Amino acid sequence: NMNELSQGDISKYVSTTEEVQHEGPFDIIVGIVPTNIIQSMAEGDMLAIIFFSVIFGLGVAAIGDRGKPVLGFFQGVADAMFWVTNLVMKFAPIGVFGLIGVTVSKYG
Repeated sequence: NMNELSQGDISKYVSTTEEVQHEGPFDIIVGIVPTNIIQSMAEGDMLAIIFFSVIFGLGVAAIGDRGKPVLGFFQGVADAMFWVTNLVMKFAPIGVFGLIGVTVSKYG
């Protein structure tokens, strides 16, 4: 209902919208390229991470046999992460049982 909306001062909203910068298509494309990949990973900037990963993968593929050690390293990291994930998944039911046990003992 439009009659129930606040009729107060909107100057704070006007000043906020004036501060917003409008980005063009070129600014968006430039924003995809990460300035620091570690910072992009820490901030969760997925578009920059994906862009870097694709370019890095193309670079490793382009150098052929010299890229095999890099590929082997990342395959080892992936295998280690899958091993840790499987370990966590094996112990997850025990953790869930413990949480349910605490809840049942506390609330009946």
